[in-house]
Amino acid sequence: MQRRRFVDITSATATLGRNQSGSVIRFDRAAGIVITLPTARAGLWYDFLVKTSVTSNAYEVEAAGTTKVGGALVNSKDDTASKSFLGDGSSDTKVSMNGTTTGGRVGTYFRAFCDGTIWHIVGDNASSGSEATPFSS
Repeated sequence: MQRRRFVDITSATATLGRNQSGSVIRFDRAAGIVITLPTARAGLWYDFLVKTSVTSNAYEVEAAGTTKVGGALVNSKDDTASKSFLGDGSSDTKVSMNGTTTGGRVGTYFRAFCDGTIWHIVGDNASSGSEATPFSS
């Protein structure tokens, strides 16, 4: 059985390397983190897990350069039904989670994988309040 590497991010910013592809990247800083994905290359992928809920600023995963993000995140709240949000792959460049309406609470887990042109984002996002899309430019 192969074990996956866990990478805890505790600084305000981080840039992922290609050698970290396949790792579980854990958000572990309540004051927010901006993570930049590497330049688009087919076959790269990262799993993201919120270890500590964000309470100020935001948790962001952004594409490098002019690369876009697309895909679907399901925002789930404790007391209501889930709601899906789509990244369009043509204007969206990041996922931004504020700790409430756009997610980023403990329980958030998603994957970013690259087809060589676009970073595709799929997973579950723990949110609260009036849910809003985490995809933006």
